[in-house]
Amino acid sequence: MTDKTSFPLFYTKPTALDKVHHQNISLNPELSFKFAAHVNAVPITAIELPDVMAYYPIAFSMTSPVTPLAILGLRAKENLFVDAQGRWAKDIYIPAYVRRYPFIFARNDQGDRLTL
Repeated sequence: MTDKTSFPLFYTKPTALDKVHHQNISLNPELSFKFAAHVNAVPITAIELPDVMAYYPIAFSMTSPVTPLAILGLRAKENLFVDAQGRWAKDIYIPAYVRRYPFIFARNDQGDRLTL
């Protein structure tokens, strides 16, 4: 048994967004996908399946709940769509899971509210 917390893909130290503490922080306008350069699959939603299937093979996780995945590379830690400068391949659909980073919703301890 381990006490190590498991975080969602891409996230290592998630922090709740706080309007006072984070009021002077903004996103870098130089969009980079380096955070995704070593990921060979990402979860996708049913609504984006038509867009995803035009560019990526789709697989399904073997864990429960079964999740559709966009395949980005053929080997572990391989993303064929992100170059060395962190740019996503031109004119290729970017899955929503990747586009939303660094944001993610999490339930509070009571499970009745979402925190960004």
